[in-house]
Amino acid sequence: MTISLFVEATGMLHYLGSGERRYHIKPLAPCERKAWEFQAVIDGQIAPLFPGRSPQLQASTLWVFTPSCRHGWDGEHGGVAEVCVFQFASVPAQLQDAFGAREYFSVQLDDLDCLFLRERAQEARAEMLQPSSMTLLRHQRLLLDLTLLVLGKIDGAEKQTDTVPITPRRQVDAAMTWFRGHLSEAPTQVDVAEAINCSPAHLRRLFHRVLGASPRDVLEQIRFQVACELLSDTTLSLDAVALQCGLGSASAFSRAFSKRLLIAPSEWRAAQEQAYMNDGDGRQPVI
Repeated sequence: MTISLFVEATGMLHYLGSGERRYHIKPLAPCERKAWEFQAVIDGQIAPLFPGRSPQLQASTLWVFTPSCRHGWDGEHGGVAEVCVFQFASVPAQLQDAFGAREYFSVQLDDLDCLFLRERAQEARAEMLQPSSMTLLRHQRLLLDLTLLVLGKIDGAEKQTDTVPITPRRQVDAAMTWFRGHLSEAPTQVDVAEAINCSPAHLRRLFHRVLGASPRDVLEQIRFQVACELLSDTTLSLDAVALQCGLGSASAFSRAFSKRLLIAPSEWRAAQEQAYMNDGDGRQPVI
């Protein structure tokens, strides 16, 4: 069965295609799509067509194309391929950053990836046939799922090489990881910038480009995520939690926590403890 549906709303899935293709009988000539395209072959073999280049058939592959990349499709002679195609008006900055100067790239898929993509296409098809107030959110989740799949494959491939290019995304990842590892030292944005060998101004540009947020907002989010983990999973005193979160004293920690989460840390911990008890968790009471 083949499904091809269009939705013209900005920020939603613009095109969905799934099912069998016989590109060897009717190849698609190269053209611009005016959207970011994810196309996967999950059974059989297909090949992108580029002007002036011979097609190279591949199986179990996901391609991602920028809107400006002129391409078409060809298939294996006498073969039938199953594909999933998703087009979006835009993609997350992290994925755009991964492209660099390229107009497209491809990643290899395993059996679980192919099953995952087939299921996502089926879900998207059902959603588009019967849209609801949740449709936009589900399309955004689909885009995030695709982005995470692709970036995970790219990161895995890069880790197997001797040299890994330093991209803005990797610099931001490094800054967040360093901050988390040195949280108890109460690092400043200047410290974080120095740790990844850049200026505070460049650090701000990196975070806005990759995450669309300031370093302060993102790093503070990490700080309070750690605080919640410590309050939930340990019996540490508030003074100890405050020190590990780089906030000095229990009183300073309580003020900052209450301001951000609109609940006192002691009340938050009590609520988490009650939730665990209701679930039958066998933890000892917090001291």
